[in-house]
Amino acid sequence: MQVEAVKKHISETGGVAGFSGGEFTADGSSVLERDCDILIPAALERVINLSNAERIKAPLIIEAANGPITAAADEVLTKNGTVVIPDMYANAGGVTVSYFEWVKNLSHIRFGRMQRRQEEARHQLLIDELENAIGKKLPDAFKDKYLSVA
Repeated sequence: MQVEAVKKHISETGGVAGFSGGEFTADGSSVLERDCDILIPAALERVINLSNAERIKAPLIIEAANGPITAAADEVLTKNGTVVIPDMYANAGGVTVSYFEWVKNLSHIRFGRMQRRQEEARHQLLIDELENAIGKKLPDAFKDKYLSVA
């Protein structure tokens, strides 16, 4: 597996330079300026700035890192017709999930417990509506068995 090979190479040499399974670029920021359809800066802040904004060729940039484009570079990119999807939108799903995980941890609720509660309530509603529709109570044994499966 390539990932394991890279990890091994890094642990043996201290870096990725010289790894035979890929191309090493000493000036990593120059990779941002290559021809591509979509550029996704995903590691560092401010990697696209006034010093390189004019040389960015990608027509679409999706910010996966926090703030990879400076405000001044954003003006240059906009002037050049580059579409930028800001980090706030591109990362919104991950941030939302992190929030719910944080809330779950604060309240000491396991994953799935809230969903299970919702399913139990939906099944109880079904039982209640069925009893209303037929005008009598269902046997407790049936309800217990039905709701325990939920």
